Amino acid sequence: MTASRVTVAVRDAEGRRHDFPGAESGVRLCPSGHTFTSGAREFAAGSYTMFGSWRDADGGWHPLPSITLKVGAAAPVPESADGPSWDASGGWRRRFSDEFEGTSLDTSKWHTGWFGTGVTGPVNDAEDACYDARNVSVSGGALHLRLTGADASCKGETRRHTGAHVNTMGTFSYSYGAVEYRARVPATGGAVANWPALWDTGDFWPRDGEIDTMEGLSGESCSYWHATGTDRGHCPSGARTGWHTFGHRWEPGRITWYYDGQPVHTETSGVVGSPHYLVMQNTQGSFGGPTLTPADLQVDYVRVWAK
Repeated sequence: MTASRVTVAVRDAEGRRHDFPGAESGVRLCPSGHTFTSGAREFAAGSYTMFGSWRDADGGWHPLPSITLKVGAAAPVPESADGPSWDASGGWRRRFSDEFEGTSLDTSKWHTGWFGTGVTGPVNDAEDACYDARNVSVSGGALHLRLTGADASCKGETRRHTGAHVNTMGTFSYSYGAVEYRARVPATGGAVANWPALWDTGDFWPRDGEIDTMEGLSGESCSYWHATGTDRGHCPSGARTGWHTFGHRWEPGRITWYYDGQPVHTETSGVVGSPHYLVMQNTQGSFGGPTLTPADLQVDYVRVWAK
């Protein structure tokens, strides 16, 4: 028989999903068996149930026999003087970084679509762009996320722009710590163009929350915390052109945002500690600023630390 899709599913002790990324389509199942290799992801210490799963032609999913996956605590990372630009006190541990050297995206860290590859639909239905992996590139020591005025089809409809998106879903996540980006957002007439965003979120939105380190909203450069029953943000004044650093520090019950190394905004309402993965995108839509195409969101680096 032929399975329309196969994948590897994982459930934690409370039944929550932690599936491995990726799936294979049109798999012919034979007595000799079939080997499927999923993408990689990190797991917190604990006990999990892992099983293969296949989907029939009518869309129904069927689990295969399961095994127990036991994950031990990660080895400690030595402390160093490294840390975000706003805190030189030391004691930080580098958890993740990408300096975007070389000529291609590190696909062991980043995926180039939203729940798919190639051309995918947007994160938010208020966006009027599809994401296309061909609009993602690395050159000159920076990541380039390009938005064009070319029509694209995704999620069953044609959208009037084609944007770019990368994320670390299944490859890296963190709970609490500091995140910093050095980026150059697209701008026109002194305003942030389009709807670029540097952010992170968890597997279960909005329960796990969403931290927008930088989101271009109506021409402003803003920071936001979204969670169940909470939607709070701030748009600090400052230059909208050129290179800037955007960061946040996430602590139990508290998030503080930084712009060019200075604190600009703090939220304490509804802050939770569920693991988040990183997301960067360049798109346009209902909440964006003035349209500029072609336009390039450039990222010099992204770094994540823990105390």
